[in-house]
Amino acid sequence: MKRIWVMLAIAAAMAGGAARAQGDDACSRAMRAQTGGADYQPGVDVHGKAVAPADVAGTIRIEPPKVIEFPVTLDVARRAGFAPRGPYEANLEVAKVRIEGSRVFINGQAVNPDDSTELIAACRAARK
Repeated sequence: MKRIWVMLAIAAAMAGGAARAQGDDACSRAMRAQTGGADYQPGVDVHGKAVAPADVAGTIRIEPPKVIEFPVTLDVARRAGFAPRGPYEANLEVAKVRIEGSRVFINGQAVNPDDSTELIAACRAARK
C-alpha cells in the first residue's frame, strides 16, 4: 500500500502542467493534514468566532452520495511534450480511488492513516 502512495506522489511530481498543480495540491493537503486540530465545531469558525447556523428553515437538504469513485490519470502525451489532435487522448490510469463515508480505498485496498507519512516524505523529496 505504501508503494502506491509513493508511486502516486512521484507520478504527480513528474507530470507536467495541470497534473503537477494537482499533485502539488495533494501534497499540500497531506502536509497540512498532519497538523491536526481541525475538528468540526458547530456555530464556530476556524478562528473560534461565533457564526450563524447554516440550517435555514425551508432550505432543501441535499445528501452527498454514499460512494464516490474517480480515476487518477496521467496525461502521457503532454508529459512527452506533444498534444494529440482531434478526439484522441493518451491518458494512463494510474489508480482508481473510491471513497465510502470516511474510508478511502486505492485500487480496492483501504488506505491506512499511517501511510500518509510516506506520502509526505515523497512530497518533500519531489519539491527539492
